Amino acid sequence: MTSIWFPEPSAVDDSLKRGEQPSDWLSRSTLPRAKGFRRFLNDNISQLPKDAQSNLFKAIHHRHKSAFFELIVARTLQILGATLTVEPKQDDNKQPDFLAQFPDSTIIVEAASPNFSVEAGQKLKNRNPLTDIIEALVPEGWSVGILKIPRIGQADSKKALRQTVTRMLSISPPTDGTTELDLVEELPSGIIHLHLVSRRPNWPPIAWEAPFTVFDNSKKSFRKTVQRKRRQVRNSKVPVLLAIEGSWLGNSLENFDMALYGHTCDVINQRMEREATKFIPNGLFTNVSDKPPIYAGVLAFPEVGFKSVAAPVLYQHPRFKRYLPEALSGLEQRWYEDGMGVDSIKTRQASSANLLESLGFIRE
Repeated sequence: MTSIWFPEPSAVDDSLKRGEQPSDWLSRSTLPRAKGFRRFLNDNISQLPKDAQSNLFKAIHHRHKSAFFELIVARTLQILGATLTVEPKQDDNKQPDFLAQFPDSTIIVEAASPNFSVEAGQKLKNRNPLTDIIEALVPEGWSVGILKIPRIGQADSKKALRQTVTRMLSISPPTDGTTELDLVEELPSGIIHLHLVSRRPNWPPIAWEAPFTVFDNSKKSFRKTVQRKRRQVRNSKVPVLLAIEGSWLGNSLENFDMALYGHTCDVINQRMEREATKFIPNGLFTNVSDKPPIYAGVLAFPEVGFKSVAAPVLYQHPRFKRYLPEALSGLEQRWYEDGMGVDSIKTRQASSANLLESLGFIRE
C-alpha cells in the first residue's frame, strides 16, 4: 500500500517561485508535474522497509538531492531482488547506507551524490539578491530575461544597481507595435543587460537568467568522494559497492571510465605526427597494490531524475576476486584488462534495457 508522505495541496497554486526549495514547491504547487513528483515519491518511499520510510522522507526535506539518490539506489536494489536493511550497524559501529541480501549472497552498498557546484552555488547566492531587485521592479505587462548582471557580493552595496534598474524599467506596458525591448546599462561593477518580452499567461516576471560557468573540478571531487566513503565501509566483511550519481558528469560514462580506470592519449613525434595511441591506467581502480580492494566495484548511475533514471552500470574493481550476487550480472558491465592497450576497458551490454521502468517515471 502507498502511504501519503506528500499530500496534495488544498488550494490551487500554479505559480513559479525562483530559487524555491524542492520540498517547499512540493508542499504547495498544483502544477501537473508537481502532482507527478508527489505520486512518484509516495509510491517509491512506501516500498522501502517500514523503519526507513520516515527517515528518508525527512532527509528529502533537508538534503533533497542526496536523499533522492538514496531512494533511487534502494529501489534499484529491490528491483534487482534484494531484501534491504537501511543503515545497518556494523561491528565497528559504522552504518553504511544499505545491506542488500540477495538469494545467493549479501553486499553493502554506499550511495554518493557528489555536489561539485560549490563555486556555482556561491555565485548563485551572490546573484539571487540582485535578481530579487530586478524582479521587484519589472513593469506591468512585461517579463524580463537577464542576459548579463554585474558581479556584486552579498555584503556590497546594491544602491547603484537598484537606481539604474529603476530607471531602465520605468516604461509603459507593451503595445501592439512593441512586444520586445533590449536594455543595456554599464555600472562600475559591470554591465546590466535586460531583454523584455510581452508577458504571456502564467509567465513569471523573470523569464530567464543568464547561465554562468565555473572551473570544472569534478575529477578531483570524484576522488575525494571515493576516499571519504571508504571510511564508512573499510572494515566490511561482505563485498562493498559504491553507488555514484553521475548527472554532474553530463550523463557520460566516458568520465567514469577515466576516473576509475584511466584514459587514452596520442603519442606525437617531433614532426607533430601521431605515431601511436596508448592507454594510461591512472584511475582510482588501476593503482598497483597487493592488498584486496575496499570496493568490489562502482554502480554508476549516469542519469538520475524524476522523468528518467538510466540503469546503473557496474564497474568492476580489477583486484576484486570474490563473487557478487548473480542478479547484478544483468547490468551493463565494465572492467579493466591490463596489457590490452587502447582496448583495456571492456564492456558487456545489459540484458534488459527497461530495468527501472517500474519506478513509475513522470511523463508529462
